[in-house]
Amino acid sequence: MPKSRGFNLVELLVVLAVAAVALAAGAPSIAEAIHAAQLRSAASTFVSSLHLVRTQALLRGSPVAMCKSADGQSCSAAGGWEQGWLVFHDPNGNRSPDPGEALIYRGEALAADLVVTGNEPVARVIAFSTLGGPRGAGGGMLAGTVTICRRSPQQGPARTIVLASGGRARVQEGSVGSCG
Repeated sequence: MPKSRGFNLVELLVVLAVAAVALAAGAPSIAEAIHAAQLRSAASTFVSSLHLVRTQALLRGSPVAMCKSADGQSCSAAGGWEQGWLVFHDPNGNRSPDPGEALIYRGEALAADLVVTGNEPVARVIAFSTLGGPRGAGGGMLAGTVTICRRSPQQGPARTIVLASGGRARVQEGSVGSCG
């Protein structure tokens, strides 16, 4: 009697069942890794824009600002930073892009499930002076935090960008109770 080569149907079904269980067990960790990468990427993009604002203020010897913007043309009073942002030369210091002021960069909207909120000092506009320090509307020193998280009613991971009064920005990993 010749020996058969290959698998019979029962062996094939057992292998498929084991593979399905292994994939099902690994799926949540893959999703978590994707979400963590989205948070890292969004935080990196935002910090890069802060560096650009600071650098441009130093190079131009004139104030430069960054504001949240839904349309890529003007600053938005509503919504979060996730809708996108503008970096613009702001020589008159009014924290709004006016005709004739150079638009330096347009930050694209982030992934739909991300929420980016700033505390009161940095909720709408972040401006840097000619010396490279963040300044509030009255000209005083500014410091604040921007939190990036995934829209969810449950506790989840987050990245917090801490803007120091000297102008340096750093990213901290953490979590939030709910987001959105």
